[in-house]
Amino acid sequence: MGNNVTRQNESISNLSALKNEKNKDIFFITAKQLIGNDHEATMMVQHLTDLRFTRISETINKVLEQAINK
Repeated sequence: MGNNVTRQNESISNLSALKNEKNKDIFFITAKQLIGNDHEATMMVQHLTDLRFTRISETINKVLEQAINK
């Protein structure tokens, strides 16, 4: 598991470096605001609700629109 985390962190660092080089073809979707902060997107902390899927799809849609319209 530790090796997987190390590889994931390296991948994120590499992508961040490319993004910092003004590569406009890289779009990040962070999980920070993906489902909101009102605790309505999950049931019993881990089970997804329809609201969570709606919020995730709306967030991804915004990023896709940015990529298409750039």
